[in-house]
Amino acid sequence: MRHLLLLTFGFFISINLSAVNLFSIQNNKLVPTQTYKLWEGGDKNHFAKNYKLIDIKTVKAGNGYTYNIKSYQNKEDSWDLFGDSIFSKIEIACHTPKDTAFNGAKRATNFVFFNDNEWLRFNYWSFAPYSDNPRFESGREVFKVYNLSSDCVAIVFRGFRDSVSPPELTIFILYKDSAVLVYNGDHEINSISTGEVSTTMNLEKLTFDDENKAISVKSTMIFGSGNITLK
Repeated sequence: MRHLLLLTFGFFISINLSAVNLFSIQNNKLVPTQTYKLWEGGDKNHFAKNYKLIDIKTVKAGNGYTYNIKSYQNKEDSWDLFGDSIFSKIEIACHTPKDTAFNGAKRATNFVFFNDNEWLRFNYWSFAPYSDNPRFESGREVFKVYNLSSDCVAIVFRGFRDSVSPPELTIFILYKDSAVLVYNGDHEINSISTGEVSTTMNLEKLTFDDENKAISVKSTMIFGSGNITLK
């Protein structure tokens, strides 16, 4: 019995150690658990005049903050096949509940992010591509929005899939007057299910051993209860 209890205890410890929250809030500031960077090509011209706007969306948090999010496509890229579904720059303007008119415009805290690997509209690619039943979803939304709490919102982007790697899964947290990158990793999305208090993404990617044999690596990302947990 003692050995059984020890095994059970060890099992639960291993489960707990394999789950990690993507961020914490310390002294009223959002702190990512790990630092991530988006790829910026050295030869890419990031001047504002080289981008064209393809989408605008306003996201509202329960605490009265609003976030105007603009998505841009670089004019130097030739993506005729993808039309306005591909983009590589986002601008996030954070407006507090007390924002007032200033010189004819609302005051805001602005954040700009570049991803020269490119993102695509969220439903552009198929889902569960490694399964026997890959599927497509309708809709042209640029990103998914998940409210984690009254003052904390997650926005989720899907990247460009190449012949080897899954698309990037990129997550920003909108918290009061800040926008913070908390995750960027290569994952296919097999499914998304939303319950009363949380949303679960089932993720998968392939790695290859020394003999070039494909190995499936599955994980779960849970959005809710004030955080995002990766298992």
